[in-house]
Amino acid sequence: MPVAREVGGFDVLIVWRKVHGEWTRFFLFSTFGGDVTVRSLLRAWKARWGIEVIHRFFKQNLGLGRCHCRTI
Repeated sequence: MPVAREVGGFDVLIVWRKVHGEWTRFFLFSTFGGDVTVRSLLRAWKARWGIEVIHRFFKQNLGLGRCHCRTI
C-alpha cells in the first residue's frame, strides 16, 4: 500500500500479547520487502524493544536526560 513517495509501501502486522492478564494489541509497521518473514519481524521488534528499555533505564537513572552533549 503506497503512502507517500518518501515512505513508499509498508506492511502492518497486528500482534496480540497478554500483558498483566489482559490482551493488548501492538501494530508493527515494516518497510522491508516482501521476502521478510513474520518471525524475523518479531525478532527485530523484540530486540529493538530491549534497546528502548535499556535506554530508558540509563536516561532515568544516570541523568542522561539532562546531558546536552550531542556529539562525541
